[in-house]
Order: sequence, then C-alpha cells, then structure tokens
Amino acid sequence: MAQPQNSPTDFEATRARMQQLGYMEYETTVSALRANILAILAAVPLLLLVGWLVQSWWDDFSFTIDARSSGQLLLFLVVVVLAIPVHEFLHGFTWQFFCRQRWQSIKFGVLWRILTPYCHCREPLGFWAYGLGALMPFLVLGVSLAVIGILTQNLFLLLFGVINILAAGGDLILMAMALRYRDARLLDHPTKCGFVAFRKPQNPRC
Repeated sequence: MAQPQNSPTDFEATRARMQQLGYMEYETTVSALRANILAILAAVPLLLLVGWLVQSWWDDFSFTIDARSSGQLLLFLVVVVLAIPVHEFLHGFTWQFFCRQRWQSIKFGVLWRILTPYCHCREPLGFWAYGLGALMPFLVLGVSLAVIGILTQNLFLLLFGVINILAAGGDLILMAMALRYRDARLLDHPTKCGFVAFRKPQNPRC
C-alpha cells in the first residue's frame, strides 16, 4: 500500500462535489509505519494456513539451495521484482471497470525516494468495487498461485504466491479499515495512507 499521490486539487474538487451532493465525510488514515506493522501481522494467519495446507497436501516437502540452483534462484528473484508493477496494474485494471472515465481516472507512478510503484483511483467508488480492486493482486498473485503451487507441488509457484500474500498485507489492512463503510463511497487520501469515506446521512425515523 503505497503513499497516495492524488493531486490535492483533484481531491478537493471531488470532495467539494461530494459535499454538495449531501455526503458526510469520514477520514480514515494510518501512519506508514503502523500500516507496515499491521500488514505483517495481517499476513501471519494466512501464512499459517499456507503452512497447514503444505503439510496436508505435500508430504515430502523439502528443498535445498546449491550451486546448480543459483540460476533458478536468480530467475525467481527477477520474476518477483517484475510482479511489483503487475500488482499495481491489477489494482488499476479492476478499478477502471467501475469508473465513469475508465483509465483516465487511474493514476500509475513511482515513489522514487523508496523505489515503490503505486496505483490510485481518482474517483470515489462503492465499497465492493473499491474492495475488489484493492484485493485483486492478493487473490490473483497471492492466494491463487500459492494454492496452485500446493496442489501441483510446485515450489516456485508456492513461494511466489507466499511472497505476494505478504506484499498484499497493506491492501488487507486497507479493507479491514473500510469494513465499517460498506454503505459509503471511498476515495484515496491525497497525502496519507488511507481513504476518505463519503456517506449520506441516515434519514431520521418518523
């Protein structure tokens, strides 16, 4: 989960428009340090589940690293690095289906000070649309490939899936934060890790 990079001007314009439409605003953000710590903690139960599946389906699980496997290890590291922009692309590819302006509302970039690619959606989205885009890399690159690796006893796919589960820890935290806003529209915050939820006030009962 990279630091949001939406233009503050774009954000303020969207914010003003949502307020004019009668939405109440709820800022939900977390510091980068806390987000990283929580991301690691969120991944622990999933890694334990992967370990249990390996023990259940892969009775003779073992591996060694020697000079002959150095080439395979290098290839694996290259693929892991290439998966980083793919992770961000999956966010944007999913979100654009729910945007009025499609790809024009999706912004890709790189935080050069920490060499981290990012993807952000400039439009506020409903909870399910926002959540699907946020979790797509976790589902495609993480869970799916880890499960396939276990079922086929393919160590390459298993480790690749596990690494991508860890990489999606921030996305899991984001969705945990969003659960209380299932009836709202969610917009990335321009300068903090998190989002702003826009919710219409409940009509008072007569």
